[in-house]
Amino acid sequence: MDLTQKRLIQTWIKKFVIQMNICPFAEATTQDSTLDYFFIKHQESEEFRNYCQNFMESTFSNSIIYFNESIDSFQVFLNLQEFYELELESLSLEASIKVIPFHPLFQFQDSNQDDRINYVNRSPVPFFHIIKEEVLNLPHIKKLGLPISFNNEKRLNSLSDEDWKYVLDDMRPRHKEKKS
Repeated sequence: MDLTQKRLIQTWIKKFVIQMNICPFAEATTQDSTLDYFFIKHQESEEFRNYCQNFMESTFSNSIIYFNESIDSFQVFLNLQEFYELELESLSLEASIKVIPFHPLFQFQDSNQDDRINYVNRSPVPFFHIIKEEVLNLPHIKKLGLPISFNNEKRLNSLSDEDWKYVLDDMRPRHKEKKS
């Protein structure tokens, strides 16, 4: 499962994030050895804490954290993000590391489920992108932050229905929300 998930994430980054220019820094990050992939066997374990401590001392500026267990529910995934952010706070790393969620059922607050902007964070498998805050504070990144979001929404909404269907065929979510 570990390698399959990693390949799905890498393919999604190449075919969607880079090709659609969702993140203008993604291509360089995937090529310059500043991106790490970390597989967590148990979601609520010491693995995340230990990894983040090591991550801060590493040369990596970005990391993809993915899981052994499937996290089908988007709400459960957001709860895990909150848990991880509390873990960072307990390590006094909350100002040093940002946790960005990606999930097959991702939905921005105040958006409709089918709004195209949600697909910016919809991935084939659930994962967190962690990034060092120092990278986000670099002048060229800070300057582009908000315009990236607006440009993504504009770009995705400008696609014809046919082009949008083509994009979706490459990245269709592979999970279904389980009804309770």
